[in-house]
Amino acid sequence: MPQPPEDTRRSFATEQTVTCAACGSDFTARLWLIIDADERPDLFERVCAGDLYRLSCPHCGAVVEIDAPLLIFRPDAELPLLFSPARHTSDEQNHEHAAQLGNRLRQSLGDTWQDEWVTAGIPGAPRDLLRELLSGSPDGMSEAGVHGIPVPAQLRSDLQQAHECLQQYLRSGSLIALDTATAACSHILDHPDFTTVDVRFQLDTCHGAAHVFTCRFDAHGDVADVDRALGLCQYAVHHAPADSPHLPTYWNNLGNVLRARYGRIRRQEDMEAAIDAFQKAVENTPPDSPELPRHLHNLATS
Repeated sequence: MPQPPEDTRRSFATEQTVTCAACGSDFTARLWLIIDADERPDLFERVCAGDLYRLSCPHCGAVVEIDAPLLIFRPDAELPLLFSPARHTSDEQNHEHAAQLGNRLRQSLGDTWQDEWVTAGIPGAPRDLLRELLSGSPDGMSEAGVHGIPVPAQLRSDLQQAHECLQQYLRSGSLIALDTATAACSHILDHPDFTTVDVRFQLDTCHGAAHVFTCRFDAHGDVADVDRALGLCQYAVHHAPADSPHLPTYWNNLGNVLRARYGRIRRQEDMEAAIDAFQKAVENTPPDSPELPRHLHNLATS
């Protein structure tokens, strides 16, 4: 597709030498760090598909996974700026990367830049939630009520509130909405009837609530939130039927939460457990499943 002149581009890429794990050869790859969705819709589609950083080795054809921070600019969206940190960086590094990329975009936009976009900081989204946010896929909370099974009215009401507030947070970065979603999840999980409802509702709710607590951990840094998310993921993988089609997703979610906690407290046992969870996600995923590349990616980059 025709590209704008270099001096008018808002999207930004850098070149990096990459070593293929399969054949050991080096090659130079273009690594996109800022994507203007209007300027480069082709790259934005790759972000939504989850394969922007999935490259093919020119020597042997093997898939090579790259880990890098990414700033997305959507001028007409409710959330114009969205930062997705690299997977294996510290909070300090993430803040530094977001600031650097934001300043670069500010310079390229010139007078069209709006300070209000970053008044409360650049909103962030973990890489594993980025696809869901940008594509409008279910966040997990909405899936818990689709089975048509009897559920107490209060649980269903709290579930709806959690889903709506999580979506509001992902669109706007509102921490009030995120805290409300977390409170609604706690109401469900602590309700005396929760453990007596259909196990499918329990598992889907635990899966979705783990996303909510992980988001709040990313926003506030409270280890208690990631610990709660971890417990919910463990409940899901240990109580799901062996033939459940959702089991690979539950294992993958467990791996993501363990990796998130490792990124904060650097406990090696968490990373080892994350690798084991990602391995189980791959083992339980059918070879023709569209989710297999994502699970393989998580295993390869851990």
